[in-house]
Amino acid sequence: MKVIKGHELHLSAPDQVGLLASVAGRCRDAGINILGISAYRREGTAWFVLHTDNPFRAAEVLSDMHVIWQEVLVIDCPSGVGTLAGIAEKLAAAGINILYCYGTVSDAPLAKIVMDTSHNDRALEVLTRG
Repeated sequence: MKVIKGHELHLSAPDQVGLLASVAGRCRDAGINILGISAYRREGTAWFVLHTDNPFRAAEVLSDMHVIWQEVLVIDCPSGVGTLAGIAEKLAAAGINILYCYGTVSDAPLAKIVMDTSHNDRALEVLTRG
């Protein structure tokens, strides 16, 4: 399992038709690869959580939106049954709270999980111990 620190962007703007197309299109036009995304609407506001290959450039390109930086852990792990449970159990045993996470898997043998915890430095240590 590979675990590294990374950054993602939390963005918000007034909700409107085509906003996701605009965000994704501006990233595309700037050569930014969106590696993970969560997008939703709440009370007239559109919210995006973007994990990209270049968060610094993405923040520039999307600077007309409200941008909040977030340090996260990026975990590449086997995609087998119980992998997430094992990660969560290790963190719980160390007294580390998972604040949120999201991830995906394809036909590849690896899954990618992006996670924020109550103690990212300790979580990194716990998850990279042999």
